Order: sequence, then C-alpha cells, then structure tokens
Amino acid sequence: MKTVKITVETKKGESKETTWGVWQNTPCPDIEGHSGRLQWRNGGGVFGEYGRPAAGLGASFSAVLLRDGYTEETAEGNRADYAGFVPYQKTEETPGAIVYRGRSLGETSAEIQPGTFAEVLFRVRGYDRATGAEAAFLAAQVAPVLLAFAKDNARDLKADAITELCAHMAARVKETRESLDKCEAEACAAIAAL
Repeated sequence: MKTVKITVETKKGESKETTWGVWQNTPCPDIEGHSGRLQWRNGGGVFGEYGRPAAGLGASFSAVLLRDGYTEETAEGNRADYAGFVPYQKTEETPGAIVYRGRSLGETSAEIQPGTFAEVLFRVRGYDRATGAEAAFLAAQVAPVLLAFAKDNARDLKADAITELCAHMAARVKETRESLDKCEAEACAAIAAL
C-alpha cells in the first residue's frame, strides 16, 4: 500500500488534509482437492483455463481514507487504521473522517478503474453508497487525485501486488503441505492399529 495526501475543502474557506492508502487489487487463488488430487482454484485469473490465457492482475485499485496520524510504524493492519471506523460496542470513530454538510462520511473507500473510461466508485460510512451530493463532492475533490496517483504509481503498486500474491500462494502451499503431513500421520496411525 502506498499513501497519498489529498486536501479537501468541506466548506468555503475550510480545508482538511487527508491521507489515503492505495493498493492494486490482487486475485486470491486457493488450493482445493477433488477425488484424491489437489489443484489450484483459479480465484482471479492467475492461471489460464479452458484454453484461454491467464487474465493476470488486471488494473483495478482500491483506496481507503486513513486515520489521522497514520504511519507505517503505527499501522495496526486492520480497520482500526481507517478514518471513521467505529470499533464494536463503541460510539467514537477513529479520527480523520471527512465531515461534509455536518455529517461524517465515516469509513470512506474507493474502487478505482483507470483507463479510457476511468471511474472511481466511493463507499462511505463503512459500506454505504455515497449520496448524490457526497458522490459529487468526492468525485470533484478526491477522484482526480486518486486516478492520477494510481496511474503514476502503477509500476510500484503492481510490484507490491505481485509480492503480496506470492506470499499468499506460498502460505496456501505451506498450509496444504502441513495438512498432507497430518493426513499421512493419521493414515500411518490407522494402519498401525490394524
């Protein structure tokens, strides 16, 4: 994840500097077993199938508004890093949310699709769609910066995504090996008990 600072003007003469975390979306292949054989389940087009080549990583990105004071050193690696997050059974949200027309947008996230027909889709207050006015506000002040950032940093974001994908796949292989070792030990114990 890379960060970008965006200054938004919520009221005339009132501005707020926000920090957004941006990353390239990655597929999530998994290992599945059928009839005594293991194979990769093609989550996201990493592998070619049905005679078609692999789709690859694609070019979609996600972004989230980060809490005030966020740094990589203070990151918790979960939603507590997001501005406007309200922990379970609490009423106070983490600082940094954008307040627009007197109402907090809460957790704000974006799905970024660069390209010829570029678009940025926003979710506010966790997973709600932004109202028309909120969407227009975010489209005018945040979307152009996020699109430009994703385009300018595409190479680095792709490298980070590949690293993450490799770690994910290595973890799946390790878990599967451990599961197979356990199955082998159980089979040996069952045979020894005969």
